[in-house]
Amino acid sequence: MLVGAFLFTSNVFAETSGNSSNSEDAKKGELIVSIETDSQDKDTLNSMDNDMLSSKSLNQQGFDISDSLVNSIQTKATTMSDDFQANVVRQMGLVYLVEYSKEDYESKEQAKEELEKTLKSMDKNVRYIEENGTMEAFEPSTETVNPTDIHPDQEWHYDMIQAPEAWDTTPGSSDTKIAVLDTGIDNDHQNLSDYVDIDAGESFVGGDTDDVQGHGTHVAGTIASYGEVSGVMQEATLIPVKVLDDSGSGSIYGIVEGILYAANEGSDVINMSLGGGGYDQSMEEAIETASSEGTIVVAASGNDGMENVSYPAAYDDAIAVGSVDSSEQRSDFSNYGPELEVVAPGENIYSTVPGNDYDTLDGTSMATPHVAGVVGLIRSADPAISVDEARSILAQTATEAGSENEYGNGIVNAGDAVAEVSNGNGGEDPENPEKPDVPEWEAYTFYEAGDVVTYDGEEYVCDIAHYSFPGWEPPNEPIYWSIK
Repeated sequence: MLVGAFLFTSNVFAETSGNSSNSEDAKKGELIVSIETDSQDKDTLNSMDNDMLSSKSLNQQGFDISDSLVNSIQTKATTMSDDFQANVVRQMGLVYLVEYSKEDYESKEQAKEELEKTLKSMDKNVRYIEENGTMEAFEPSTETVNPTDIHPDQEWHYDMIQAPEAWDTTPGSSDTKIAVLDTGIDNDHQNLSDYVDIDAGESFVGGDTDDVQGHGTHVAGTIASYGEVSGVMQEATLIPVKVLDDSGSGSIYGIVEGILYAANEGSDVINMSLGGGGYDQSMEEAIETASSEGTIVVAASGNDGMENVSYPAAYDDAIAVGSVDSSEQRSDFSNYGPELEVVAPGENIYSTVPGNDYDTLDGTSMATPHVAGVVGLIRSADPAISVDEARSILAQTATEAGSENEYGNGIVNAGDAVAEVSNGNGGEDPENPEKPDVPEWEAYTFYEAGDVVTYDGEEYVCDIAHYSFPGWEPPNEPIYWSIK
């Protein structure tokens, strides 16, 4: 049993067959619970955590706390600042993974009701109780391709997003960290090994971060690779955060862990080519927390071909990515809707797979790393650029492709996005442009009605045309000037 702090554990989602649970696990149900607290004091939080972890009341009702979210990050992360811990608790409360026996409760609803009742009897303010559901890696089809066809197969989609134009400005940077939340990464792959930071990586499904299933390695190669193949970034640091097991599945709680872990590691970008299920408050708050830490979250819209963007892409703080084919048409399988932000190539995408091999895959899973790579290039060009600025640049520079409902702002454009950053534009909102520079008031100057000047830090509008003289400063001449 955990003592003294906070901890996470995991199971994650993937669009593949198979189930890693054993028969004993199948008898267990899992709930995610968040307890509200106004305290940010570390000692107080530890005391509250110990109270939960050692509760006899919970055990008597058949509940067992198997994990405490912040403690999990503290345990797995190299370092974790007090500020980061405080931000997690402020955004999410104290979050726990709670197990119960399905033999004791007829339904998960009954278990939720009893858990809430027990916690309230312990004077705990329950924010929410949710089922620990599952998600899937979006991967509808595969097609083996001869490695000699690598370059022709990659050219069309990199040309579409104008990646070569971006590379003229920046190929990326090893200082730019991209966390791949997936099935792991084959860190021995000849086109990835120099970029994969296994020391910074972590598995939330047991074992190491190596990729057996293949989905994560393919995604990683599209983000950043070298040699015979090229990613959208030609230089980067890839952090493998394994939240999907070798069958490609895992839990909500495990992905929440992975998101916060990646943010704590200082990731510039998180790529989540996964999804499934409905709204989950713990995941939404984890993404919000990562965003508040400066991490840009990119997620796949889903492969159902429906007007319904999947979670986690549908959360406000995630960049939802759809797929287009080589003709710049929305892929039949690509989900769409008002939450869609941008689209990218997602059909017949050639990239790395385990065992020094290559393959083509289809899916919004394949489109998403294109966008993650472009965001990585933006951060490489300007490491200080904010999350909101980066999203604004993506929207402004995207190539129009069709209706906003089906294509969002359009096809991501690496060349124009990087050019926008290198030109010093930090993502100005076209609907709320920055104010132009306002000149200082000067004597011996003719001003027309409507002219705007600055004097002593205040802006003034000229009401009557006149020629100014010393002593006629705007505060002294209200007949000519009014405060803007």
